[in-house]
Amino acid sequence: MSGAKVLSTKVITTLVKGSRSVQVGYVDSTDRWKRPFLSDTVRDKFTETTEGYIDTLRPDTKMVALQETPHQSAADNRTHFTAVELNGAGKVTSKRHFAVK
Repeated sequence: MSGAKVLSTKVITTLVKGSRSVQVGYVDSTDRWKRPFLSDTVRDKFTETTEGYIDTLRPDTKMVALQETPHQSAADNRTHFTAVELNGAGKVTSKRHFAVK
């Protein structure tokens, strides 16, 4: 659910590109749902996809977290992940669609 408020995340890994370091994770709890488990396949694909977007992240982003697994929507008919960018305080600063290749 795209309007859900992120309550907590889990870290998958840390990506490093040049001097940039960003944690990759997934939302495990919102005000509307809980995600007790994320498959290794989805975790690996999200990490790989996020790596391709690292240069487009906000400068204050410390973590990118998967919020929605691959899907299409009326607003974006590409198969994509919905992800949120979080700053150092854990606040969501941006919501993004990362196209799945």
